[in-house]
Amino acid sequence: MKNISKILLIFLFLSRGFSVGEAGAVFLLINPGSAAAGAGEAQVAKADDAYASYYNPAGLGFLRGKEVVLQHVNWLPNLADDIFYDFLGYRQFVEGLGTFGGHIIYLNLGEQQGTDAQGNYTELFKSYMMAFNISYGTQISQKQSVGMNFKVFHQKLADDTTEGETGDPFSTDFAFDIGYLQKFGKNSQHSFGFSIQNIGPPIDFIDSQQADPAPTNMKLGLYSELYNDGTNKVNLLFDANKLLVASYPSMDWNGDGIISGSDEQEHKDPWYKGVFTAWLDDWYYGGDYDLCDDPCGQLDQIDKDIKVSYGTTADSRIGGYYELAGYDYIDNDDLYSVLYNLDEGIGEFNAYWLSDENGDDLLFNDIEQESLFATDGYSTSIDWIVNNKPGELSAIRKLEDQIVYVPNYAGFCQETYSAYGGSVYQDGLNVDWHGNSMCYDGEGDSYYTAQNISGDFNNPDWLLVENDDWGTLTYIDLPYDGMAEFDVFDPACDYDQYYICDNQELNGNIESPANGQAHFDVVVEGQGEYSFKDSEYGQYNAHGNYEKGSGDNREFKDELEEMIYNFGMEWEYTESFVMRFGFIYDQEGDIKSPTFGAGINFNNYGFDFGYTAGDKGHPRENTMFFSLSLGL
Repeated sequence: MKNISKILLIFLFLSRGFSVGEAGAVFLLINPGSAAAGAGEAQVAKADDAYASYYNPAGLGFLRGKEVVLQHVNWLPNLADDIFYDFLGYRQFVEGLGTFGGHIIYLNLGEQQGTDAQGNYTELFKSYMMAFNISYGTQISQKQSVGMNFKVFHQKLADDTTEGETGDPFSTDFAFDIGYLQKFGKNSQHSFGFSIQNIGPPIDFIDSQQADPAPTNMKLGLYSELYNDGTNKVNLLFDANKLLVASYPSMDWNGDGIISGSDEQEHKDPWYKGVFTAWLDDWYYGGDYDLCDDPCGQLDQIDKDIKVSYGTTADSRIGGYYELAGYDYIDNDDLYSVLYNLDEGIGEFNAYWLSDENGDDLLFNDIEQESLFATDGYSTSIDWIVNNKPGELSAIRKLEDQIVYVPNYAGFCQETYSAYGGSVYQDGLNVDWHGNSMCYDGEGDSYYTAQNISGDFNNPDWLLVENDDWGTLTYIDLPYDGMAEFDVFDPACDYDQYYICDNQELNGNIESPANGQAHFDVVVEGQGEYSFKDSEYGQYNAHGNYEKGSGDNREFKDELEEMIYNFGMEWEYTESFVMRFGFIYDQEGDIKSPTFGAGINFNNYGFDFGYTAGDKGHPRENTMFFSLSLGL
């Protein structure tokens, strides 16, 4: 019995192996056959048995007679113990027509634990994937052959959809393969093979708008008979695999620094175009990347105020932030849980709240409910903590020599930001508050002025308008330590242990920053806004991902590094015994797995064994393959 997350782990592993986060139906890329497994899965240029219907249907064109092959393997043994992969293949020569064949693939994903929309356990269910394939191959000359496959495949992930989802938890789709095989050498002892697998329409389950391309994969390779004395034979095999799926992340194609239009959003080319553009998508097409790499998207690693101000997804802007090193600030993230408890009247703070005759909850400064909080104007929950329970400020901490990212793109002053938490009060009432600009001039005036258009002090309706007194951008209020009214701490305000900027005086000197403005975090002296084409424009996004110029570092070799390479060697003793070894190299998927195998063959009956090694704990490490072949 396995949890439903096992399916996700399987797809994650296959995605690493084939970059198939770009494609669906990835089980079609699992290479069958124990002989192939022992020789590093290199087979497209050999294709001399019924497995040719999978690797290269053109190989069927050189085969005569009949053959049945079957294989069973416990797939990904280090990931789960109830996943298995079965393959049954057949081929038959028809005089005057060529060789027909086909195969059936069945991948059992085991038993899963269902959950509802709330995450509660429901019934158990089983998941599986299967494919039916018919093949044809024929010689077009003494040393050349061509072939093709047509396949229908079905994927069942669950019995039912989760509440609120539409569509089906299963899909049935089709695709086809094409292949070519060329023998060469004095005795036709060498060959070149080429095939394109899984050419077909997109695959969808729940949402057709989020359909994935079929896993169209190109295989090309060489087979060479290096030595043959009539008794011993040594063969070399090599394959290269390229996923022909053109997938584009969010990129700035037109060079204006803004992600706009569907062409610049993340998208994929249709299959008939992708077989060509897959060689260009990672280096030639597109522009700078709109990224959301670590820590962006990692909710537990992002400062709470950064999460609220900048979000946890890509921002549709290229760069616009510059790096500022050696920056000190006060981290108040742990204080927000205290503010939440205060604002909600949780725990010991409940004693400071009282409902009036109108049913409104009022916050007091004391548990006797004699001193109403915020009677002289608007005050924040941080003000309440400072005045009434300063010991709670021990939750803050000073961070030194940090790297932060400062906005300098044109127009950032017009945007609004707010602190992660905390509330604003008037006469003990929790009132609505407004967002703030990051920008202040030399007089300390904000870019925006907040106007209460309701006229009700206790029930404000705020409108932000440009400040008529705004001068030149001088200070930037970074969100790392809160925003505006909620930014009251500063490392330079070290006259007390809590770094509160409140104009304290020591030996005739008033604490810095001047006037206790803790939100004057960075001094820019009028040099804070630039257009995308300006050299001063920031190269990073808000989370420190390098974006402006990121498209300049792409090269054609990036396409080659995404390919999977298979190497194999065979030693055959007569026609009865063979030893194999090989290697699977996949830089993108971080797979470097040696393989071993052996086979015996008597009177057209064969048994093969294959073994995949690799790093300890890797899902494919210690995988054993067993196959039978029967010549009829």
